[in-house]
Amino acid sequence: MNKSPLQNNRKASLLLVSSLALCLPASALALDQCGQTITADTKLDRDVSCIVNGVNGITIGADAITLDCDGHRLSGLGTPLRGGPPTIGIALDGRKGVTVKNCNVTGFALAGILLSNSSRNKVINNDVTRNSTAGIRLNSSFDNKLRENTVSGNRAGGIFLQGSSYNKLTENTASGNGDLQFPAGAEIFSA
Repeated sequence: MNKSPLQNNRKASLLLVSSLALCLPASALALDQCGQTITADTKLDRDVSCIVNGVNGITIGADAITLDCDGHRLSGLGTPLRGGPPTIGIALDGRKGVTVKNCNVTGFALAGILLSNSSRNKVINNDVTRNSTAGIRLNSSFDNKLRENTVSGNRAGGIFLQGSSYNKLTENTASGNGDLQFPAGAEIFSA
């Protein structure tokens, strides 16, 4: 059966649209609630508030991806230092080659941004404020780059490195971190 040129054009157009959809970058993904694990490039298109106690903001679940908050806020419940669950704004555990950038992270109990057993990641141009312990914390993490971050008003320290070596910190600003019990802008502990 012969098809009209119009029918053939519709098929070609449909095929073209389908092919283009497959080529869209994963960065078009967006989050609307806390507690999610991302495994592809993700760009926030709105602020995200964690309204359930004990839930982390965003967990990075794959290597070599980018989380770009595009200036949006990721906020926790502001759990006190003692007595609440240890929530994390952005968590990387065992990750390599991840970029976290342009995020405003506030109100988490353990850390605004935590890298644990992670290497060769970039944490760039984030504003990490008013977390109950550290703003940015690295535990047993190596060869990461922290650049142009602002950490302020975090109760136990702005940038906290423990058992972590060969990390490069450049052009970061730490101010107003720590209190009488934990006075520190940056803390570095050996393993």
